[in-house]
Amino acid sequence: MDGKGLFGESFIPAPASFIQKNSVIFKTPAYAFWRIMKGGKGLPERFKPWNSAMPAWEEVLSEEEVWKTILYINKTVKERRQPIPEKQNSSIKQGKNIYLKKCAFCHGKEGKGDGPSKEYTLPHPRNLTKGHIKIRSTSFGKIPTDKDLFDAISNGMKGTTMPGWSHLSKSNRQSLILYIKSLSKKI
Repeated sequence: MDGKGLFGESFIPAPASFIQKNSVIFKTPAYAFWRIMKGGKGLPERFKPWNSAMPAWEEVLSEEEVWKTILYINKTVKERRQPIPEKQNSSIKQGKNIYLKKCAFCHGKEGKGDGPSKEYTLPHPRNLTKGHIKIRSTSFGKIPTDKDLFDAISNGMKGTTMPGWSHLSKSNRQSLILYIKSLSKKI
């Protein structure tokens, strides 16, 4: 939703961020529909130069599919823009404390997979800032669910040196998830 998806950096110009308030998605639904159908090249002459690599989808998607896409984007953006309640802020802080005590030796203080144990472990610890989680229930390129993260933390990762942390309380593991998610813009 932020324009930095799996291949986002390979496009010139970069894809639009739907999270920014001036995004196309915050204009009227009819405008969003028109932009999806016509793409960037469909912009009126008075808006040149176009700063959009958006393809036209009118030959690919039906009107119903475009409206469903708009509804999905609006719903997802609205969910992502929700402020974190104060209760969760304290959980993120708690998660950071747990992370620094239990995870930083392997994953590094900033979650980049560069902790002191990196040289001695194969495969190397994950760089959590990239948001790539090996075991997940979501399709390739999609972010893992909280349950995916909870299971990886609880059970460890088979074939790696990552141990299971099921002895931590459920609340502590959930706080750890909140902190891990804060390390990456993708999760």
